[in-house]
Amino acid sequence: MTIATIYPQAPRKILMLGLGGGSISTYLGRFMPDAAITTVEIDPGVITAAKTYFGLRESERVRYRAVDGRVFLKPWQRTLRSHRARCLSRRLCAVSIS
Repeated sequence: MTIATIYPQAPRKILMLGLGGGSISTYLGRFMPDAAITTVEIDPGVITAAKTYFGLRESERVRYRAVDGRVFLKPWQRTLRSHRARCLSRRLCAVSIS
């Protein structure tokens, strides 16, 4: 969960594919206060459940989007090819876009 924090240059923007219970996005939001975090979850019910049962909260820096990750990433294909993307696990990808 904390692997994103070991990189010498902290990412300014983090994109997570898949929310789960929201613990990773919440942790990164606390540990990396200068990073903007967007989490994309295909099932809006997962976002609702995380907000209802796990206290998940959105802020100006931490956002949750109910959309298929493939659809969300489509407009960014060119940008992602020209920037470094660090895939941290099957459910979490951090993308640093300057």
